[in-house]
Amino acid sequence: MADVDGYYEVELDEEGVFLTVYPPKGKGFPVNHTKVENELDMLGYKEVDLVKVSEVVAKKEVIRTLIAPPQVFEDLNAAIEVAIAEDKMSAAVTLSPPEGDGDPATIDQVVEALKAEEVVHGLDDKVIKDLVEKEIYDEAVKVAVGTEPKTGDEGRIEYQFRTEEAEIKPTELEDGSVDFYNLDLVENVIEGQVVAIKVAPKEGTPGSNVIGEEIPAEPGKEISFSVGKNVQISEEDENLLIAMTSGQAVLTDRRVSVAEVYIVKGDVDYSTGNVTFVGNIRIGGNIRSGFEVKAGENIEINGIVENAKIEAGGNVAVKGGIYGQETGLIEAEG
Repeated sequence: MADVDGYYEVELDEEGVFLTVYPPKGKGFPVNHTKVENELDMLGYKEVDLVKVSEVVAKKEVIRTLIAPPQVFEDLNAAIEVAIAEDKMSAAVTLSPPEGDGDPATIDQVVEALKAEEVVHGLDDKVIKDLVEKEIYDEAVKVAVGTEPKTGDEGRIEYQFRTEEAEIKPTELEDGSVDFYNLDLVENVIEGQVVAIKVAPKEGTPGSNVIGEEIPAEPGKEISFSVGKNVQISEEDENLLIAMTSGQAVLTDRRVSVAEVYIVKGDVDYSTGNVTFVGNIRIGGNIRSGFEVKAGENIEINGIVENAKIEAGGNVAVKGGIYGQETGLIEAEG
């Protein structure tokens, strides 16, 4: 014989409440009378004869026994309980099922119950609809969530010059040919030119808890200029950084400077294109044939000058010699 635990059945009809206990088989466990009593209490049965319940459970035969008189249940509509989180950033609804011929909850009733508790923000209509239509009972369901405040955008610096190394890209001319000489790798600034603009941080966006109270937002963080050599903050507008001399704007670890000397470490050739600079130019190598170097101030060349064109507002110094083949040109105003 298989081992089978004992079990019981509770029935309600016009005569009253009946209990039937089925004894175990083999080494199965018998019914526990305390468990039976707890279930009868949970079901809301009144005037239960607990002595008779104990007697029925103790018997080893199956007998359907009357343990309580006929029950009269009040018709109760579904109950709606609203719980608001301690921080007021969420609200949950718990539905209790209707009793007897009571009515289930409606969507409007749930919304009204929430309003009665002042829950007016962040309602999730779909969740409320599912809660009611799917008849989710005795379970706290989150139906409203507050909106967190959003910190404003931080202030930023808008640089008015290239901050990354320019890409070597020859220019395509109108006739379809390609200019390998003018690569525009040097970016000049002149004295008084705006080299950077400070953009103020933005105000944050306030949030709201579920009862409609505003949650203040933090503004974005301020930012300041990092001032290097030959630049200064404008006296007329503290949000502008101005070049105090002509040259090349340089960004190093957020620090803006203007260099008065443009340095070519190697040769002036197809890797550099022609070089035009408002200040001084220092060339570590040679100037190859066909290229031009123009400086507003002095030009210093560590190597040789081939068949090239050189113009300087100041002096020109060539350490390696000039091999212009009678077609090169050097002009110096210094």
